[in-house]
Amino acid sequence: MATHVEFAEDTSIIIIDENQLLGIENETLQTLVQNSIKQGSKNILVDLSKVKFISSWGIEGFLHAHKTCMNNNVNFSLKNVNVTPLNVLSKLKLTDIFNIV
Repeated sequence: MATHVEFAEDTSIIIIDENQLLGIENETLQTLVQNSIKQGSKNILVDLSKVKFISSWGIEGFLHAHKTCMNNNVNFSLKNVNVTPLNVLSKLKLTDIFNIV
C-alpha cells in the first residue's frame, strides 16, 4: 500500500495514496497504527481523500485499526472520505462506529 505518515504534536495522519483498498494492505495499516501508538500518538487520522473504492476486506482493516486504538486509549478517525466509500460505510452502519471528519 502506498502511504505516508505525517506527525503533528500528538497526532499521526496516515495518508493513503491508493484509489482502491482491497484488504491486502491491512497488515501495513495495522503496522502504521501500532508504530504511531508506540511513538506517543493520542489521535490517529486516516486520510482517504484519494480512495474511491473500498472492499469489505479493506473495511475489516479499519475495524481492526479502530479496535487497536480503542485498546490503547487512542482516538481513531477517518478523514476526507469520498462519496462512494462513505455510502458503503453508511449502509453498513459503520458511520456510528468510526469518527468521520
